[in-house]
Amino acid sequence: MIGFELDGKVFRSKMEYVAHRLTQPEGVTAKELCEALGWPSVAVPQLAKRLGLCIEKAKVNGGPTRYRGVPVDEEAPQPGPDPMNGFFDAISDDYPIFLTALPNKHGGGPIRRTLAGNATDVQKFIEQNDRAGMAIYFAAARLKDGATRRATDTVKETLIIWADVDFKDHPGLDTKEIDRRLRAMLYPPSIIVDSGQGRHL
Repeated sequence: MIGFELDGKVFRSKMEYVAHRLTQPEGVTAKELCEALGWPSVAVPQLAKRLGLCIEKAKVNGGPTRYRGVPVDEEAPQPGPDPMNGFFDAISDDYPIFLTALPNKHGGGPIRRTLAGNATDVQKFIEQNDRAGMAIYFAAARLKDGATRRATDTVKETLIIWADVDFKDHPGLDTKEIDRRLRAMLYPPSIIVDSGQGRHL
């Protein structure tokens, strides 16, 4: 049998091990998975989604987030997803997101920044700063502790790959065709953001 042994059990793949740990009553932390499998980092919600599991998160006494996967009961009614929660989980993996509100014109107002620890923090920052003449950005990469700006030298690491598609670079294609091609890719983008003049992936 091809596989490896961990915790006294033989697993055929790392994903099978992840499924085993997620479905235990005590759940598992991202750090525990990384230490067991030798991964530098891991996005637990995405792994759970690939395994067909609904994720439950719990944090006890300020400790690390513990994740527990619950099989999806397709016959039971499911609540509608909260878009902000899904967006935050997709890019955060239990790590704060650096947000910035910038004026569209230089000198057009103050620059505001914050570290959002959850989807509620993101929504609050948007509500406070979403107004005419301002634009809100998030750093796709994780920044170093104490960083106060988004720049190459303040990046600590990244768990995601992102790209920018500008409509002006594809004059022969309309918006619908660009969107269709993006969704038809072998590995389609996890998130597609309408940037106004293109798509952020």
